Amino acid sequence: METLIWVMLLVFKHMKILIVDDDTEYRQALQVLLEGSGNIVVTANDGELAVFAYGKEDGIDLVITDYSMPKKNGLAVISEIRQIQPQARIWLISNMMDDETKDLAIDLGAEKSIRKSDLSIELRRLRIVN
Repeated sequence: METLIWVMLLVFKHMKILIVDDDTEYRQALQVLLEGSGNIVVTANDGELAVFAYGKEDGIDLVITDYSMPKKNGLAVISEIRQIQPQARIWLISNMMDDETKDLAIDLGAEKSIRKSDLSIELRRLRIVN
């Protein structure tokens, strides 16, 4: 059932995505890319705001969070959002992530750990963007 819901979201491309990144230019560029493909985007510029936004916003289908941020890092975001919603879909992104951090992210419940430079390729591969 979960796979069917994910496939339906991909086909209709109307996902609600929370982008979490303290890099304003990167966050805004990702927002433009995702909205340009019909997605609804919510943004947060630090981990603390991300957890607040996730708890406040209904129907977030995917969280894409940076690893290194002020107030709470991406691992804390994953952990706290998973406490709110154990089935939350979360991707951790960073260009400064070692294998240990990637493994820890997956152990905490992240669906993917991706280099920022590879994110657009993954979004296109999954048809989240055109």
